[in-house]
Amino acid sequence: MQSDLKACGINSKGSPLESGPYFGFIENPGNASKWDITEPGWAPDWLGNDGRSNVVPLFQTNCVNPTTYYGCYSSPIVDKDIKQALTAPNEAVAAPLWAEAGEQVMKDAAIVPFTTQHVVLLFASTKLHNLIYSLIAEQYNVTQLWVSHQ
Repeated sequence: MQSDLKACGINSKGSPLESGPYFGFIENPGNASKWDITEPGWAPDWLGNDGRSNVVPLFQTNCVNPTTYYGCYSSPIVDKDIKQALTAPNEAVAAPLWAEAGEQVMKDAAIVPFTTQHVVLLFASTKLHNLIYSLIAEQYNVTQLWVSHQ
């Protein structure tokens, strides 16, 4: 990871933590100045219009202890977009505001998306039917499967 980041101009020094103390450390705003980049992972609760469950907890100015607001990023532009999206009368009005907030986060380089949940290959028997892939779970939705005996 360190060499890959260096190749794109980001110098880093690794400080590995075991999983036990990791989240306690990065979620404590008092430690925000002790690290610059981390890989906590975040996945949407659902796909589609999910600005409230993703943009708000990660990027709205609200750095309290403990927090999922890992880097304590703060932007009045993003805060304005979030406030307008949350009070929008409908999804059609809110959608471009969520997009603007996300674009500003990326312009500010508040996050560096360097992992993906894309699964390249899943195997399934020809006896399995109704294979509905879940992007969030990274697997087939097992509650929807059925098996033929032939």
